[in-house]
Amino acid sequence: VEQEQEARSLAGAAIEDSFSHTDKLMTELADAREWEELRQLTWRHLNSPNERLAARAHRLMALSLAHSENPSDREAAIDLFRSLIDKPDAVPTDLGNLATLLTESARTDEAKGVIIQGIRAFPANNAGYFSDIGHRLIESTGDKAFRKQMEEELTKRGHGD
Repeated sequence: VEQEQEARSLAGAAIEDSFSHTDKLMTELADAREWEELRQLTWRHLNSPNERLAARAHRLMALSLAHSENPSDREAAIDLFRSLIDKPDAVPTDLGNLATLLTESARTDEAKGVIIQGIRAFPANNAGYFSDIGHRLIESTGDKAFRKQMEEELTKRGHGD
């Protein structure tokens, strides 16, 4: 709460709702790709009493860690995204970011599973997002069997490529 009050006073803005300024600041830092500053801010809010803000802090912490050059940070990002994908408030980008990180870490079998999970878990209008990530994986691996599997899943969802 003290951190939220500090963020509000620094922003010099009126109170809109609880933690709204912190949420806006996180968004601004992510949009500006200020990963280190974002990491510092999200760290302070991982255990926020505001559940929505804590979930957002976890998501953006994972994103900031994913942009680190440090392999242990990237592993921590993978762990954080994994913790997010099975929650009811998971979003397509949680799975997409996880699949991308796994691919970049040469864990392509795990990435394939996450892509298929994303296609199955989200509405058909998100299928193109997962298809794009899957096609990048296919380009890097040449895995024709995965291409076929992904296309079958996309067809089941009503989104053939």
